Amino acid sequence: MLLIAVGPGMVPFAPFNTAGAETASQEAEVRQSRKKAISAKSLVSLEPQRAVFKVTQGKGEGRHIGMTMKPLQNGKEQYRLTFEGLYRLYISRKPDGSVHGNCLELIEKNRRIRFKPDLELIPAMTTTAQHSRATGCATFYDLESGEQTNTGSYLYVYEGLSRTTLETPAGTIEGHLFEYSFQIDLKYSKVTLDLENGWSNNRDLVYWRTKTTVEKLGLFGETTFRSMALLEKEPE
Repeated sequence: MLLIAVGPGMVPFAPFNTAGAETASQEAEVRQSRKKAISAKSLVSLEPQRAVFKVTQGKGEGRHIGMTMKPLQNGKEQYRLTFEGLYRLYISRKPDGSVHGNCLELIEKNRRIRFKPDLELIPAMTTTAQHSRATGCATFYDLESGEQTNTGSYLYVYEGLSRTTLETPAGTIEGHLFEYSFQIDLKYSKVTLDLENGWSNNRDLVYWRTKTTVEKLGLFGETTFRSMALLEKEPE
């Protein structure tokens, strides 16, 4: 504490503390950055892609998985994202630029799941603070026969977007991470799916993580976990 003269004698003087102001300023900058909307088109490309991913954690660790993104030949902005032998996700780009998904095929489980209404995977404009929830109907089919096997209600949560640095077998990649959670309630069971996918600043898919839990009435749940990351890109 300093002493300054103000006439006879001295009085204590405390210098102005700027720490609180700096903290408030930093918090304001963070809030402002979260408000800056980013377009889905600037984050994610649905152009044809081919790559090899490596399972870095979980079931099948060390395995190499082919990944392709291909347009459906129907004259619409609809695409099929495939991880060979594991998943097929059918997605579309809406006129406003948002990305939606309406069908997920679990190849290992011989199951197809259709969602009504579609799931909005990436809003047309999004921020790091944005979250959303939606409900609807999920219908299960046998992947080979096409026969309907089950139906139930879903709760879908878009948990947001974050900037991230992804450590992949192909190297360190700067980009964005999207996070989601699903809960599907069936007559005698419940399915919970947590999903993350990462895209590079070049708008390419470079990371995919799933955690699936199936709980059957009166029985313990079964959980499957898998993380995959880019090993190498392949020419189209």
